[in-house]
Amino acid sequence: MRVIAHRGWSEREAENTHAAFAAACTTACTGLEMDLRLAADGTVVVCHDASLARWGGGRTPIRRLSLTELRARWPLPTLAEVLERYADRELWLELKPHGGAAWTRRLVRGVCTLALPHRDRVRILCFSPLVLAWVRRGWPQLALVRNCVRPGATATWWRQQAAAGITTVDAWQGGWNPASVGLAQAHGLATAAWTVDRVAELDRLRRLGVGTVITDRPAWVVERLAHV
Repeated sequence: MRVIAHRGWSEREAENTHAAFAAACTTACTGLEMDLRLAADGTVVVCHDASLARWGGGRTPIRRLSLTELRARWPLPTLAEVLERYADRELWLELKPHGGAAWTRRLVRGVCTLALPHRDRVRILCFSPLVLAWVRRGWPQLALVRNCVRPGATATWWRQQAAAGITTVDAWQGGWNPASVGLAQAHGLATAAWTVDRVAELDRLRRLGVGTVITDRPAWVVERLAHV
């Protein structure tokens, strides 16, 4: 089972920061998951929320502030820095569409242009099938991950994912069951689950045959899996 650190080692350090990513890289986790947005100056930055309000940085949307203005409020990494610093890990890059179609297309272009030279270790994630279709149209070399709460319960849904170029379905950990894992395997798609931080969740997913877990506790998950 592969282990991906959710926003870095976010149990230990502030999520989506270099501190969290560096901490995760001290473990044997497979890779890092992070959320990407576009700053006003076109820089791709790492942040889950649409603003920095949760960290005391005000409610102004990230898309209305430059990188310099953002970093005066909170130490946001850029995607370019992440790609350079964590070259020995897979990177699961979740696109956060916000601000309309034109702005989202700019985000897609910015992320995919940077990610393409690292395509062997990068995954592009999104909840929006439309956004993933844009990625596939412009950058077909990049692996696509469909985020969802619950994976589809019919063979038709799984055929649609495969036809759309999806390589992995990443669902809420409670959304997986024997039928959905079986459908994924039957259609040649990999499986991933978020966010897995408890023994019962991890053990159930392992028994089901889910291939990847995304966790706030990468060191604990790696240790747990080593002893089962």
